[in-house]
Amino acid sequence: KIRAMDFILCNADLNTFATLTFDPQKIRRDSWEKTYGAARTWLSNRVQRCGLKYIMVPEYHKDGNSIHFHAVMNDAALDLVEARYPDSGRLIKRRVHGETKQLYNLADWSCGWSSLERITGEGSRDKVAKYIFKYMGKQLGQRIGGRYFLHGGNLAEPVYRYGDTIEDFLEAGTEETGRFSVNVTDRIVYTEVSFL
Repeated sequence: KIRAMDFILCNADLNTFATLTFDPQKIRRDSWEKTYGAARTWLSNRVQRCGLKYIMVPEYHKDGNSIHFHAVMNDAALDLVEARYPDSGRLIKRRVHGETKQLYNLADWSCGWSSLERITGEGSRDKVAKYIFKYMGKQLGQRIGGRYFLHGGNLAEPVYRYGDTIEDFLEAGTEETGRFSVNVTDRIVYTEVSFL
């Protein structure tokens, strides 16, 4: 979770939550090799051609065998189309905490179905972390395919410097302009400070 949090906090453009599922007529959904192979092909193409960045968590369906993926991605690298109800053609929207959000599909996800939502509003990076942590936590120690999560693209990573206080990192004459903190675990707090 700490490694995933590092990627989330260092990449503010991870602004879209996606669920990618597989059509059993096209992909053996109970096979890690088949599902990951299909996803990897699509991901690799998007990383190389469009600059995709992603953090992705595999999860079993309720049947306990079929695999699907949840991910956060940068929307600039995605070919999004507005999701519509097939019978009426009306746009598919979802209300969350008083906010109405348009849902999207991936135009080029040919392995099955996709559902995407832009992550917006105050605390959006917290929301990204909560989405990913929710699905990592549901695995209860299981590592599908040997991993808790997958990541790729040109993700920025943290640079660690250690000190006793934030002021140890500020140069003389700098002024703090903002502060952002997240409890990563019970004993670890991530704090980001911007300054001029």
